[in-house]
Amino acid sequence: MAEGITVVYARKSTTQQQSVPWQVEWGRSICREKGWSYGWSYEESGGHSDDLSLQGRPQLRQMLEDARAGKFRRVVVWDRTRLARGEHLTMLIDYLNSVGVKVFLGDVPDVGDNTEILLDFLKTMDKHFLRALRKNTRRGLENAREKGHRIGRVPAGFRLVDKKTLEIEPWARDIEEMAHLGMTPTQIRRVIRNIRFYDTGGLEGFLAEQLEKSVRRYAEAKERRDKDAREFEMWLMSIRPLGSERASL
Repeated sequence: MAEGITVVYARKSTTQQQSVPWQVEWGRSICREKGWSYGWSYEESGGHSDDLSLQGRPQLRQMLEDARAGKFRRVVVWDRTRLARGEHLTMLIDYLNSVGVKVFLGDVPDVGDNTEILLDFLKTMDKHFLRALRKNTRRGLENAREKGHRIGRVPAGFRLVDKKTLEIEPWARDIEEMAHLGMTPTQIRRVIRNIRFYDTGGLEGFLAEQLEKSVRRYAEAKERRDKDAREFEMWLMSIRPLGSERASL
């Protein structure tokens, strides 16, 4: 294995996140601070943290292959979500551990790059987070229903009054005013459509239908992500060194 070489993995998927060059420079500063020998970076834009398809994140796959080939001994990542989330994250860190590569995550600095402790920490944290998220989401929905609050997205051209009643925006029937407000033709057409359904008494039915379609699309997308993740896991197992201490991901 390349003795002492540290690499940086950087990924940006939305405009709100730190840029790839920023993440790389941050990683290099960590190397200087820790006295680690910086080698190079794996950089990619796009790709969701849940995207583990074989086509979706080529730099991640290249890094995993290079790790198996012993080209470096440590990887530095600004934030754990740049790699993955939940069980996918622990799967990747577990694999890197199996080929002798340590992982330093910037958002869990107390753990450093002690990979065994890091794995245990992430598993415990993810389990607690998911349990709390489900509990809080369920409680929030129940409270909203008990108070008669409207649940779901407010349709374009409307505003929500007292968290219960839809009210038409004052500009929603004026195309020139909507254009003056900077709305795009697509946004204006969406408002006109919603107003038409409202005037004919079909808005609630239309919104219910849209919600059903959204739920169906989410389920289909999740099924595709799960399929991609299974294929990725099989690929990762195929390049895992024989005789690795951990036989299963």
